[in-house]
Amino acid sequence: MALAAASPARAEWRYARVADNAEGSVTVSVRNGATFVSARQFCFALGCSVFYQWASHRAVIQNKTERTGAIVSSLTSVALVEGHVVDFDGEVVSDEREGYLLPLSLAVRLAGELKLGKITERRTEIAIKSPEPAGSSFALKTIVLDPGHGGNDMGTGFGSIYEKDVTLVYAMRLRDEIMKALPDVKVILTREDDRYVSLPDRAKLANSLNANLFLSIHLNHATNPKVEGTETYILSPDATDDDAKRTALLENDTWLKSAKIGDAGNTIRSILVDMEQTKYIQNSALVASMIHQDLSPLGKTHGLKTRGVKQAMFYVLSQVAMPSTLVEMGFLSNTGDRSRMMNVLFRDDFVSSLVAALKRYADKVKVPEKEN
Repeated sequence: MALAAASPARAEWRYARVADNAEGSVTVSVRNGATFVSARQFCFALGCSVFYQWASHRAVIQNKTERTGAIVSSLTSVALVEGHVVDFDGEVVSDEREGYLLPLSLAVRLAGELKLGKITERRTEIAIKSPEPAGSSFALKTIVLDPGHGGNDMGTGFGSIYEKDVTLVYAMRLRDEIMKALPDVKVILTREDDRYVSLPDRAKLANSLNANLFLSIHLNHATNPKVEGTETYILSPDATDDDAKRTALLENDTWLKSAKIGDAGNTIRSILVDMEQTKYIQNSALVASMIHQDLSPLGKTHGLKTRGVKQAMFYVLSQVAMPSTLVEMGFLSNTGDRSRMMNVLFRDDFVSSLVAALKRYADKVKVPEKEN
């Protein structure tokens, strides 16, 4: 995957939008002599939508009204536009902040063939400040821990054991250990007692704090009691598999029941059109991968099965403007997982593994020290 180089300058190009004849300007980046426009700005200006499929190194761009579409990839200099292969100069570049950067030649082609509008002449050059050090906007200063469920929302349960209680115990322990390991990092819980907090309010709290990481903690459930293990999730409109889809529906259940909307599924999916979300996906995947790696040794010490990093459409993750991940610690419906999660030694080791992953992530995204 191509990575974006630092941008020394930007320029503006005019556009005329087909849908309402509106005119305006879109900022383009000049990098190593090549000109790019971010997919986010392109779609915001011309009224299209973009869905990222990171695992496949591609993005789908669609005209919302005409239902025309294209697939672009960071692995090739051709695009699939309305079923036809289209060549373009340059390459699609992956950028930490903007998602995909489209070569201007491709952007012009997409605007026309998808019936979005027309990008015209070059305007004024605009000097910009030196780029921030890599990772500076993601430097770990505030973490929001989200113990799932609470109050009259019990979550999953088995006998007298309820998800809402177990997640709170683990989250409070995790907060204490993070504060010891990362004393400069502020740690906030979405709830500190047994009370109901809506999913929108959990996200609103994290956003109001300008947090740098959102970590939601849950327990899983399956109709087959033999299913076991821990799973780590990141946001995606498309579930990794049927189990991931089921898990997301389980955790979204409270919001889906209370939401006053006609089609909850389409509404949730449309949230991902906001491309502010895409700039966090790579960091979400990074921290999720680190969590998975550091939980894996618990297989030898405690018999915990790690089921990998998965993707699914979790409402609460879609609403936070920061890197985010959701950890399903285990299946309460499974005897082994249930026994482990109620064991103090396992709890301490599980929490320690999470802390180790967060420390590694903090080191990865910290702001480099300035040289004298």
